[in-house]
Amino acid sequence: MNFNFELSQIAFDFLESSKSHSYGQEEFNARINYLNSSEEFHTAIEENTSELGYTKNYPLNFDSQTAFARQLREIQEKRESKRKFDPTGLTFKNLSSLLNSSYFIHKNNQGEKKVNLPSGGGIYPLDLFVLNINTNGIPAGIYFYNYRDCHLQTIKEFEISELETILKKAFGFRSDIDFLSASAVLLIGSMCNKTTYKYGDRGLRFVFLEAGTLLQSIYLTSSALGIAACANGGYLDDYLCNLVNYRLSSHSILSTIVIGKNLE
Repeated sequence: MNFNFELSQIAFDFLESSKSHSYGQEEFNARINYLNSSEEFHTAIEENTSELGYTKNYPLNFDSQTAFARQLREIQEKRESKRKFDPTGLTFKNLSSLLNSSYFIHKNNQGEKKVNLPSGGGIYPLDLFVLNINTNGIPAGIYFYNYRDCHLQTIKEFEISELETILKKAFGFRSDIDFLSASAVLLIGSMCNKTTYKYGDRGLRFVFLEAGTLLQSIYLTSSALGIAACANGGYLDDYLCNLVNYRLSSHSILSTIVIGKNLE
């Protein structure tokens, strides 16, 4: 049989049209600020749930909940987005612990090597990059996190004097996050074609879901380690893709998360 292993034009159009560009930021910011200030909007969204009509309900039973399950619940309760950071910064040891506990390979009970995240088809198309700003122990720069060998690979180092310009170009329209006091920005990227080669356009759903599981893993690990973190969707896609040497239209930065030392 002959198969078409390329993404459809509609899928490529979606990836392109969902990017942020500098020329559209003024309108985008105005839209977000308007909706953020609207209590009516937030109330309407909160109350807009599926209408099931009359239903028979069953209260949940928590009697058999284990100590481990309660501990996991406590970590999830601590998860929050923090936009201000202690400028003294995290150490490289802090960063290493966060990375190695968020995205890693381990051996299961059968001795098989497994990644800690689920992945459609076991393909694992995600890449995790570190845009280091102020982590003590490594130079400012952009790094690839090799989770298989547990080390950071240098893509490019930056002069301290370059950082402010780089951050403004990438995230300049996010004024509510203190990037200059942050230790790093983690970039969740994907060569989406790794998954779509097998699953076609539907593979994009699997890639996006996987990015969400990694984002949550980073959030929960940050909570457990006492590291401040804030997911951020406000960035210029093409600029970040260029920083990490993504070249194809199917290569994309799907999310970012800013990390730093807690102010408390």
